[in-house]
Amino acid sequence: MKKFFNCLIILMILLSACNNKKKKEAEIKKNIEIKNKPITEVIGIGRIEPEFEIIQLSSENSGIITRRFKKENDTVKEGETIATLDNAIENAELVQATSKLQTFNKQLNIDQANINEVKSKLANAISTFNRLKNLYSQGAETKQAVDNAETETKILTANLNKQQSQLLFSKSQLNEQVSNIKFSNTKIGQKKIKSPVNGKILEWKKNVGEGVNGQEVVAQISPAGKIIVVAEIDELFANKIQINQNAIIRNFGDSIPIAQGKIFFVSNFLKNKSLFTELSGEAEDRRVRLIKIELENPQNLLLNSRVETVINLKN
Repeated sequence: MKKFFNCLIILMILLSACNNKKKKEAEIKKNIEIKNKPITEVIGIGRIEPEFEIIQLSSENSGIITRRFKKENDTVKEGETIATLDNAIENAELVQATSKLQTFNKQLNIDQANINEVKSKLANAISTFNRLKNLYSQGAETKQAVDNAETETKILTANLNKQQSQLLFSKSQLNEQVSNIKFSNTKIGQKKIKSPVNGKILEWKKNVGEGVNGQEVVAQISPAGKIIVVAEIDELFANKIQINQNAIIRNFGDSIPIAQGKIFFVSNFLKNKSLFTELSGEAEDRRVRLIKIELENPQNLLLNSRVETVINLKN
């Protein structure tokens, strides 16, 4: 009896292996038939996207959004300020730096006036010294008078050097304050959120009054450009796809076209399926070929919508 059951188990194992082999052979045969079967169109799964990748716009600094200048769906220009963060501290620093700059400017004018005054006195002292020295050589003036004139000249020369050093110091303070003002303006500029491209605001992630951390995404911007469909074609039909083939775009479960266009890009390699193409019942180990379709009339199409792309192989 035991021998009978052992034989039965072995028989069941052999039958199971045979069935698995037949299933695998059937699948291979089916794939070969699909590849060899003449087809006129290929259907892929795709998504409506802007020609250039959607930008996740972030803030350079932390702060609270105090104002938004653009609404969702508004167009923006490159470099345009679309929102601001609170900058009361930075503005106060700028006012203080500007006030100090005015003070240093006044000191610079005073130092320059002092130098001009000392230069004038020194010129007169040198003239007097030379005149007295000439009279002394003729015996018409005393040695004391000449020595006094020479001492006065030396004192004024030293005073001039001192005033010129003070002028250089004042200029260095002025330049430093100019740098401080530039730095304050830079900090204020970093409190402005600007669009890096021409395009359209798709979504605001933050509202007025909400806090923002540095490098946190505050908005999504679609760069100006064409609207395209990025689609994936199963590897069974990958070799049938070519640039300039016509394509019809339709919603899932609907036979009515919502747009049409031509293929302008075909990838040179196969990749694993992305999440938006994996449907229930699909083989997980299948790979796909990425294509891009330029649409002729993309009006009123929703970005990120998942669609079917019907590729016409006749042309």
